[in-house]
Amino acid sequence: MQKSFTRRDFLRAAGSSAAAIALSGAATSNAKDARPNILLIVTDQESWIDEQTRDLLDMPANRWLYENGTSFSSFYCTTAQCTPARSTIQTGLYPHQTRHVANTNKTYCAHIPEGVEFLGNKMRQAGYFNGYGGKWHLLEPKKRLGVGKVMGGTDDAGQDEYFKRFMKIRDESKPWFYQAHFLNPHDIYHMNYIFEGEELPDPDKATKWLKDKIKRVPGEEKRAERILKRLGDKLNPPPGWDKKIEGIPPAKGDWAYPYGNSGKYETLSRREKLEYWKKYRALYYCLHEMVDEQIGDLLNVLKKDYPEQFRNTIIIRTADHGDMSGEHESLKYKGPVPFDAQMHIPLILAGPGIPKGREIKDIASQADLAATICELAGAEKPNKGRSDAGSLVKAIKTSAPAGREYVFIEYYFLGAVQPLRIIRSKNYKYAVHYAENKTALFDYSKDPWERNNLSGNPAYSQIENKLKNELLAWQEEMRDPVTTDKYIFEEWKNPRKG
Repeated sequence: MQKSFTRRDFLRAAGSSAAAIALSGAATSNAKDARPNILLIVTDQESWIDEQTRDLLDMPANRWLYENGTSFSSFYCTTAQCTPARSTIQTGLYPHQTRHVANTNKTYCAHIPEGVEFLGNKMRQAGYFNGYGGKWHLLEPKKRLGVGKVMGGTDDAGQDEYFKRFMKIRDESKPWFYQAHFLNPHDIYHMNYIFEGEELPDPDKATKWLKDKIKRVPGEEKRAERILKRLGDKLNPPPGWDKKIEGIPPAKGDWAYPYGNSGKYETLSRREKLEYWKKYRALYYCLHEMVDEQIGDLLNVLKKDYPEQFRNTIIIRTADHGDMSGEHESLKYKGPVPFDAQMHIPLILAGPGIPKGREIKDIASQADLAATICELAGAEKPNKGRSDAGSLVKAIKTSAPAGREYVFIEYYFLGAVQPLRIIRSKNYKYAVHYAENKTALFDYSKDPWERNNLSGNPAYSQIENKLKNELLAWQEEMRDPVTTDKYIFEEWKNPRKG
């Protein structure tokens, strides 16, 4: 079993690989094709966290990527649901275009239409050797999407082993594209406290639960216990978190899935609620640490066992969507709500040709990811002309802007059809909840915590109308089926036959 990933390990391995290449002279990675390998790392339900919070967490792999790569601090998913967001990652299209508008266990998740192009197939056509490990959560078979050799399932603690297998069977004459999809911090879903009538466990019980979760991999027990002992003050929310939620009224049915303010939770005192959310967030951040260690194990395989390949690999780290984690006082997980916590996600790139230690503040979309990967690889982007997606490569490698004034976010289904459409600029967000005929407008320059809904405020009428018209224009261009009187395509009445 490899030891845990540290920054010192990474720097030592990077130096060793440089020396080895200097001594070998002619030795290069991918002798017949010098294009970079691409390692795409996707976590599940990981919100973007600011620098202050990152400094509180023990996440050396994540820290190394930030220090040695380029990060986007205003990167947004196309929807806050697993299956729909993952369909965007694989196509560059929006969920209403892929028909993956809900998770695969829901009726309204339809098959992706014929003619849609996939990232994996584009990379394969460009000469890449593809592989995949981890969570899938799409309705389509992996073969159709061209992801290549499938090395394993959803066991995060086995991702380094999956990657080892892939590296052993790859075609060494080709560059490779490997996708590692981690399950966490999604396991926060298993913390079924209070809303479901259970008691909130103490850290020891939480440690046991998470330890049991990964002990099926020999040798992982001690690592799990070591990580989970950090459930104390270090993993509490950043200073001022309790003040941040002070004064925000309980979430209402207009925007929140009902479990957010019902049942046993309503019987708690204000102090008990704050304590609950602190522990919830502590566990959520603990899962960040745990998945970071597992990501580090995978990166250790690359940097230690294949140092030349490491030097020629672009590492991309992102997530499918985020988690509400107590924002707006009583919201957890994700749902048809217009708040950044579940939509604002990380994107970091590191490797050859990528500037080190750089932060790009321009707004960017998950829809841009497939086009970015393809340009880095010299491949044709999928579904050209069918989406507003654009490559971020120029912004990454030069001082050029990322190219977007707005990102667009959608939501369809959670227990019932609840269409939500959002347009987000750097400073404003406008949202429409069609089932409730409600709108929201936030001014982030004055209200970063989304406390004040300015929709209908005369002082903001010009801004609101502009955003509304931009959203309508995008919906028409993208052939979005959502209107106030028609929620889904007619042919979706029996969607699984689609």
